[in-house]
Amino acid sequence: MRLLSNTNFTGIILAIGCSALFFLLLDKCLDPIFEGIFPQSEQDYQEMIQSLIISPVTSLIQVCVLAPIIEEILMRGVVLGGLKNTYGRVAALLISAALFAFLHFNMVQTLSAFVCGIVLGLLYIKTSSIFCCMIAHCGYNLISYIATFYPHI
Repeated sequence: MRLLSNTNFTGIILAIGCSALFFLLLDKCLDPIFEGIFPQSEQDYQEMIQSLIISPVTSLIQVCVLAPIIEEILMRGVVLGGLKNTYGRVAALLISAALFAFLHFNMVQTLSAFVCGIVLGLLYIKTSSIFCCMIAHCGYNLISYIATFYPHI
């Protein structure tokens, strides 16, 4: 798997668009609904956010760079890329999105991550580029990070 293969201008623009879409769709629309349905999960999530505020530079690197890169290599590169030829695109997309969702260990994030996993999987299928998925994921996490942490800085 070569990270930069199949990366082009159109894929990068799609990735940036996905970042903005994720923030608007997930953070501003779906997450508030899930937070009301799963209040304990929301409380756990807020406690995690508070622990990240303690070390903002380290958490920025972890949340906005390392986690998205590792998750995209695993979920889109290994899982989706590995399963799509054997089980077909739809099954591979659903399996990779479900695994991606379960990686987040929090009901509020898990449900949003499933939606995000579907879109990132579609981006990967459309572009055949892990790097475009990394851009989309890093961009979304960065936008969310700034929106979450800006009031605390």
